[in-house]
Amino acid sequence: METWMKPERIYLLLQMFWFLRNGSRRRYIIYFRRPEKRPLAAATECLRLIWSSIPSPLLSFREVYLSLEGALSHDERAQLYCCYAVIVGGFHLRVRPRSLKHLSRTAVRSIMWKNGHYLPDGIRNAGLPKELQEYLNLGCDRDPFEKVDYEVHNMRNGFHR
Repeated sequence: METWMKPERIYLLLQMFWFLRNGSRRRYIIYFRRPEKRPLAAATECLRLIWSSIPSPLLSFREVYLSLEGALSHDERAQLYCCYAVIVGGFHLRVRPRSLKHLSRTAVRSIMWKNGHYLPDGIRNAGLPKELQEYLNLGCDRDPFEKVDYEVHNMRNGFHR
């Protein structure tokens, strides 16, 4: 592991790696072609829910690529990150802050929890519009306003520091 990453980021990276590596019976979820298999669905949904509920920036391709440099090949690191990016809904070459909409969601959920409005009932009982309830309950797969960096071609040509 690289020491240039903060401990929280290293923990999130290891968590992502564990979910994608062990969430299915195969090597990586990206190689797994049968969506009807339950371990795959459960692992991807857990990973999506975790990243939807925390304010931390998404892991960047650079973080994953450089941190796992000695452990995995170039192709394995690229495939691992692509699978993660599809699940969490964002591909970034560098670390970027989450959208204001996402940060607001995590803040509202935290405040509701601290005030005894336990989730998901607290959100349902707040009298909010259905679309907002769904977003606060982590029902939306992706934040439609999150800017995504689509420079995927760099993965094929090798990543340069």
